[in-house]
Amino acid sequence: MSGNISATILAKLLSAPDEVIVKDPTEASYFVVPFFSSAIKTVELDGAWFTASFQHRPAPGTGRATATTAPRPLLSGSRPGFALACAAGTAGRRFARRVVRRALPEVKLNTTRPDLWDGSVMVLFLRSQDGKAQLGRIGTYLDKVSTSGKLQKLIDDTGFTASPATSELLEVSNKGLQRVLLVGLGAKDAEDWTQAGSTAGASLATIEGSASLVCIDGVQVQQLIEGLLSSLGSSGLESVELLGAYPAGSGVAIEEAVKKSS
Repeated sequence: MSGNISATILAKLLSAPDEVIVKDPTEASYFVVPFFSSAIKTVELDGAWFTASFQHRPAPGTGRATATTAPRPLLSGSRPGFALACAAGTAGRRFARRVVRRALPEVKLNTTRPDLWDGSVMVLFLRSQDGKAQLGRIGTYLDKVSTSGKLQKLIDDTGFTASPATSELLEVSNKGLQRVLLVGLGAKDAEDWTQAGSTAGASLATIEGSASLVCIDGVQVQQLIEGLLSSLGSSGLESVELLGAYPAGSGVAIEEAVKKSS
């Protein structure tokens, strides 16, 4: 069937009176499946989007007139809005779009000193004290030897206070250590490490390559990694490495977090 005929029939359906096209598939008596030339079509219907794959297919040779071969007009009339009811059946399953979930990045421990690590992005977790972000011992040292004071300048320029679920990204270089992500924890002893991981993951979702998480005293590794993996989405990260003061048992904690997220 030609694309023009398909379009004509579909136009007739879309101009149907209110009582002809229904929103609930269980109320429908017939389902009409148009077949266009091989293409992917995205359609907006009453604010809802769906994507379907249409392929050209000849009508079965039954001798009976069908919705795709009937020579007379199918429907007439007009209406300002419309909705199509799509039935999930054999045909729907046959042409359903396959959803492929991207593999999670490899998460591992690394004994490399944070100031010697190279990669796409390093994550620093900062606590807040008296309404101000604290770089801490590791962050202060990294700011001195790796970023030439740019971390403290970023905090000062943006007013970053390290409150929970907040972050700031610093572009460092196009080689070596490329970026540093600051993630707020809030006040000491009130940290939510799952939330911290989720905040980091949301910021890392558009970054490819490798990431490192610089652990500080009090880190809860399993909660951190679970939160991170839950919000990475379709990130292009290939690996995530834990640096710094990760506690004993961190390897097992990583395994449990990855298992829950798989």
